[in-house]
Amino acid sequence: MEPSSAPWRIVEPEPDESPSPEPTARDLPWVAIGAVLIALVVAVAAVVLAARPDPGVEIDGAVVAEAGLAAEGGTGAAAATPAEVLVEVGGAVLHPGVYRLPAGARVLDAVDAAGGFGPRVDASEADRRLNLAAPVRDGDEIHVPARGEVVAASPASAAGGPANGPIDVNQATAEALDTLPGIGPATAAKIIAARDEQPFASVEELGTRKVVGPATLEKIRDLVAVGP
Repeated sequence: MEPSSAPWRIVEPEPDESPSPEPTARDLPWVAIGAVLIALVVAVAAVVLAARPDPGVEIDGAVVAEAGLAAEGGTGAAAATPAEVLVEVGGAVLHPGVYRLPAGARVLDAVDAAGGFGPRVDASEADRRLNLAAPVRDGDEIHVPARGEVVAASPASAAGGPANGPIDVNQATAEALDTLPGIGPATAAKIIAARDEQPFASVEELGTRKVVGPATLEKIRDLVAVGP
């Protein structure tokens, strides 16, 4: 200390300008571990995103989703419905046989597939027995009656008259009357009510007594009779 200096003056230390210490080899593993952890987090996030189900693919404004397909049956296939039916057509047709028809076909389609009505068709019996507008089912047998054909007596004919003969409107049951063309349950009930009031004396009385209309009377005129 110099004599002229103040006694209280403190000599400050010179600033240390030595460079900061470099990372040692002991610190390097922690840096590597941090980088590995970050890489693992990124990889796990990528796997999770890849595992998420695809919400769907939009095609022309419609979304086809896997979940929707599963709800509709798992494989997305529609419920199997028969596209065709096999029916047998016989009797008075040009080409009797077994025919393959599209589902929803009618009796008329089956007759047409067999070539249509043959020359020996009994038109009255065909009109009485066949409903050409009825749908056909797989395994059905369709028989077109021929003239002079002998058939077994049906419950209707047995209840109303001799086998293959006309139905007696004074004796036939409602079920037998219901087999006549143009006669349904309501008209059959009218016939029975009218004959209970007074038995029919002739087939014409079905028309004159307003039980059936003129068109229906023409259809059943040769199929019915009146008994005592």
